[in-house]
Parts: sequence; C-alpha cells; structure tokens
Amino acid sequence: MNSGRTKTVLITGAAGGLGSALSIVASLGGWRVVMLDKDKRRLEVAYDAIVVAGGIEPYLQIVDLSRVGPEDCQQLADALQGQSGNLDAIVHCAVAFEGLQPLDLIEPELWLQQVQVNINAPWLLSIKLLPLLRRGDSPRLVFILDQQAESKPLWGTYGLCKAAVRALAAQFDAELRNSGVQVHSIDPGPMRSALRSSVYHSENPNEVISPGIRAKQLFSIIDDCSFAGGCYVDLRVSVD
Repeated sequence: MNSGRTKTVLITGAAGGLGSALSIVASLGGWRVVMLDKDKRRLEVAYDAIVVAGGIEPYLQIVDLSRVGPEDCQQLADALQGQSGNLDAIVHCAVAFEGLQPLDLIEPELWLQQVQVNINAPWLLSIKLLPLLRRGDSPRLVFILDQQAESKPLWGTYGLCKAAVRALAAQFDAELRNSGVQVHSIDPGPMRSALRSSVYHSENPNEVISPGIRAKQLFSIIDDCSFAGGCYVDLRVSVD
C-alpha cells in the first residue's frame, strides 16, 4: 500500500451525464481522474469545469468503445502505468442506446455495435486493467446497472446487455473476492439524462434527480475504504 498518495479512477463514458458528474466529484474529492470517452469536445468541457472548480487536473483518453480491441486496452493500461503508476478504481459508465425498439426490427450492425460498447468493452477493459488495479489501495471495480431496462420489452440490446452486465459483475465478484478487489454493480435509479429523456418524452426533467446527486453517492462508495455493501448496490436505498 502507498498511503497518502493520490488515488486514480478510470471513468468510461466520462462525457455523459453520470460520467462527467462523477469525474468532477472525484476530482474535487482528491482523486486523479482518467476520463475516457469518444466525444473529445464534451470531454474538454468537463475538463475545463474541473480545472475551474479547483479539482485535480484529469487525464483525457479519447477512445471509441465501439471499436476498442485487446491491443487498444493494453496500450491504455501501459499509458496509465506511465502516467500515474497506479489505478484504484474503474467505473464503467459508458452506454450505447438508440431508443426503444422491438428485437426483430434492430439492424444487425447496430446490435453488434451496442453489444460491443455495453458488455464487450467493459469486460475487455477490466481484464486488461486488473493487474494495475490489483496494486491499488482498496481497489474497486464498478459496473453501472439499469434495472428498469433489464430484459424488458422494447429495451432491445441495451436492456439485454444490462442484464449481462449484472451477471458479469457477479462473476467478477465471485472470482476476485479474495484478491482485495471489491466488485460492485450499482443501480443509480432514475436520474436526469439524455437517455431517459429520449424514452420519457412527457416527463418534466426537473422532477427527476440530477446525476450530480447520484455521482456524490457513487463516489462515497468508491472513496470509502471500509464500505463493504456487497456486489449489488441500489443507490436509492443503500446510501444516505
């Protein structure tokens, strides 16, 4: 253990609502954040917000998860080793969602792309970064769930992949339980996001909880070395 050093967290989908909010909260909380997303412009906006707020300067990684492969993930692991020398948490916030659609109308190319982003990429990044993660202080491997979408009608590839993510997290948890790496699958519940607004058109977004609040709850789990709430965590009922 390297007590007193700055901890590092990798956040995928860091240009999105929850990902960018968590990046800001973690940075202001004293963590070095590796912000990974394909949207360079929105990553830079979040970067500027962190710097203006006085947070620790983050690292930006422009990565398209729909195209990422084993070599790309290994290069990322090598880059993180060179940049910070440590990794204490991974939070998989990135998602691909193209709206509600019945399974028989989904284009095969779109299906494969969403499977790649929603389940293949989290697995691949996790296994390539595990050697670095294992050396962290109280390391965390975090997967974001969406229980309302899991295997539900019309939620298509996204809903099926979220069910698969729950199973993936459970298997990682069983295999890593004695390694020091804590695995969590976390359901933030309904929150204000582009994904939600694309489904619930008539909903008043001001009546839905902000991703900033969920990000603070999520960070409290990542930052608390003593937290042992089990693999599955529902932020709506498990965290004050």
